[in-house]
Amino acid sequence: MSVLGISGPPPEPPPIPPVVSPRDKSDRRIIFLVITLSVVIFVGGIAGVIAFSAHYVAKFGNIDHSKEKLSWDVDAASATSTTFDNPKYGVTLRLPGKWSSIKEAPVDICHLLRSDGHFNVLIRPAFPSFAPADAVATQMVARFQSQGWTVKRRETVSVGGTSGVELDLLTPKGAEVDELLVPKMPVIYFVALSGPASDEDTWRSLRGVLPQALVIK
Repeated sequence: MSVLGISGPPPEPPPIPPVVSPRDKSDRRIIFLVITLSVVIFVGGIAGVIAFSAHYVAKFGNIDHSKEKLSWDVDAASATSTTFDNPKYGVTLRLPGKWSSIKEAPVDICHLLRSDGHFNVLIRPAFPSFAPADAVATQMVARFQSQGWTVKRRETVSVGGTSGVELDLLTPKGAEVDELLVPKMPVIYFVALSGPASDEDTWRSLRGVLPQALVIK
């Protein structure tokens, strides 16, 4: 595909973290296979920006977690909200409930598991990306629908004054994914929140919170 002159395969959201139950593991495999195709390095470098590109490749190619912090509003045992912060990347995420860190892939800024073991959230940057979030979302929707996914909702949202896109997706096996795309050129951030669609009580507290929960400086 070509979006604004940038060639390469269309991006999709980042992989969904592991879950506990057999059904969740089955959903995870499906999501992983589809989503791992997503965060693709866009092709189209220009000789004059080699040094600029090298800086971002070094920064985002192997995420530095040494400065990140995870905190709870009261304490870990009785938390009603959890805050993740990585000051090196200027990323903060505050979610309702108790969440804990699990091992991240080298390219993931954040990888959290909710205390129930069924809900996951992941933040992954992709570089370089010069396409607007809406164009990337359109390519993602086409790819997902071809795999039998259902798009329940698509909205343009504001994340700290930056225009992004939020997608509410349903997989063929009943997992739900709330996907947020936030462009901060030359980087686009994918935030994926996933869990069983049948757990409506938990989704009631989580669905649609990402635009307000995420801060990217």
